[in-house]
Amino acid sequence: MLTIVEKILFIALGLGSAYFSFLGFRNIVSVVGNGDKGFYPRFNNLTERLAIAVTRTISQATVFRARPLLSFLHSFIFYGFIFYLLVNVMDGLKGFIPHAWLGGLNLGLVGGVYRLIADVLSLLILIGVVSFLVRRFMLNDKRLTFNESTPLHEKVKLGGIRRDSLIIGLFIMAHVGFRLIGEGYLLAYEGHSDPWQPVASSLAAMIGPGDNRIIGWHVGWWGALGLILVFLPYFPRSKHLHFMTAPVNFALERRFDVSETLGPSVLGEKVPSGVLEPLDFED
Repeated sequence: MLTIVEKILFIALGLGSAYFSFLGFRNIVSVVGNGDKGFYPRFNNLTERLAIAVTRTISQATVFRARPLLSFLHSFIFYGFIFYLLVNVMDGLKGFIPHAWLGGLNLGLVGGVYRLIADVLSLLILIGVVSFLVRRFMLNDKRLTFNESTPLHEKVKLGGIRRDSLIIGLFIMAHVGFRLIGEGYLLAYEGHSDPWQPVASSLAAMIGPGDNRIIGWHVGWWGALGLILVFLPYFPRSKHLHFMTAPVNFALERRFDVSETLGPSVLGEKVPSGVLEPLDFED
């Protein structure tokens, strides 16, 4: 559905985005790698560690335990982020090789369920993001401020975290919003509604049919996927990197070494946060 010029432009922008994103992630790995390797094991029993990381990440157990109501809204964004990895891939295929993917996602029950989840989840993501932006920038929730005695980095003192939250929030709203708009214009161009896409179908009804509606799909496609290319180099420099680093932290968290007593196949208990590494005074 994209023109040849659009495909070439997207590939070129994608390569540039990947390069600058790589530089950001490489810097993070370099900084972390310079740290002490630690007294407690982090790489033993990797299978069990990975299982724990996946379970804690998908369940969002630690988040729900702290703030049930806010975590419920946060879950819209988190689960939407996970599912949107698939949505973005499918939308990319729709633009580049539309006929190759239509059979599985436009026909049958599986395709209908996919479109329904993508459609409804898009609306839930927007609700979640708007609620958090209102909480931070309009309600000025005191729980989002730092204790006066807490030492802060100079950039944080100057509002770096608030600015980062605004950038991320607006990006998510624009990304998801453009995607919904594009789907709405595509349905309007095709001249029908889709019972599996109630939100996009409502937009299509407001837009109305017309051959020129395909232009709206192109705008929506570029607004959604083009924004990803612009945003990716910023991601490793944002506090929202925790979307990716939290699972890694879960998997490689410090554990007590019980190999000598219980055997190397047993994973020890988690070392509590704030516990310092033992010092070797003879070294």
